[in-house]
Amino acid sequence: MFATPSNFDITHTLKNSLKERQPQSGYFTDTEVTKDKPDLPAALDPQNQLFSYGKWCFDSPGTVSDDQIINLLTAEEISKTLASSPIRPRTMLLRVGHSLFMGGLGRLDYVEGPDLPPIRVTVFTTDQLPINIVETEGADEFYQNTNLSALKVVPEGGPTRMLKFPSLLGKEFSVTGVSERIGSKDIVLSSCGWVMVSSRREVVSRFIAYTPGGKGLCLRNPFLPNSVNHRGRRILGSPVYKNDRLFLNEIKF
Repeated sequence: MFATPSNFDITHTLKNSLKERQPQSGYFTDTEVTKDKPDLPAALDPQNQLFSYGKWCFDSPGTVSDDQIINLLTAEEISKTLASSPIRPRTMLLRVGHSLFMGGLGRLDYVEGPDLPPIRVTVFTTDQLPINIVETEGADEFYQNTNLSALKVVPEGGPTRMLKFPSLLGKEFSVTGVSERIGSKDIVLSSCGWVMVSSRREVVSRFIAYTPGGKGLCLRNPFLPNSVNHRGRRILGSPVYKNDRLFLNEIKF
């Protein structure tokens, strides 16, 4: 999305801003830049009432953070990690002693809490990163098995790539439930996404989240707390709910 109206033409920054002047003592050049106030459309003029009704998004491209795991990825891996279409929440059941993988970039272990009923978790990540649930006892073997790279997608490139890739390091989080119908907390796993936990009121659950090098792990208030209610029917014999509710495939402006 852009805040610039379609009727606002972007022209050369220095257009009509140069004027001839005589050099003084041979120190200045023959031209200097003046700061003429441009003619702005009403929506971009701070003195206009329409400006006060506007909402703005400020982008800061080029910012590098040590907590971003995308700094570790190849261009091809980044294209499979960052979403290029609207993210659809995927809700599933997680039991104590099981681990959830977001491709090969994030892992969430459910280590302590009520075993029954299973806890609901809603995963937000690109559709290109598969979600796999395995028993925690075999989670390390699953991650290190290069024959299963098709189930992880990122990182890619086989054993050679995995040898150069940082090991997964974890951080422990405790979540106190609010309701099964609303998110309690988001567990953020750096650039690959986040997992929203929904559990019964006052029920305390303990998790360990992992990313390469332990980058970008944190706990926050749920960004989309009601998204758990947009799940479809549970797939028979599976811990996963269908993701077939109505979503917009394309948004046009």
